[in-house]
Amino acid sequence: MVSPLAGISGVVKATFGETVTIRPREGVEFNVAGVYREVPVEILDDMGGMASEQCTLRVSRPDASLITGKDTVVIADGRAFQVQRRAPGGSNAPDGFVTLHLVNQTT
Repeated sequence: MVSPLAGISGVVKATFGETVTIRPREGVEFNVAGVYREVPVEILDDMGGMASEQCTLRVSRPDASLITGKDTVVIADGRAFQVQRRAPGGSNAPDGFVTLHLVNQTT
């Protein structure tokens, strides 16, 4: 029999996020809660296209104000990414969320 709570941790992580570590270029590292995602995208090139992934981190606006371009983000599994840019749009509310585009540091 499957528990009625089976799969709830995935829903909670997708909604509220999990702890990620931010390593600023200058200063002391700190933790924030964020939702990390890898979305498959197809990038067209001269040869007809190739598959890739767009990595994003969704954080609260107050936390996003502490994160600058080129800071390093370390997610729960230990992989490190560099903040590339902030996504345009989103809520301007003080308690809104900001999406950050990330680049894998191993590529």
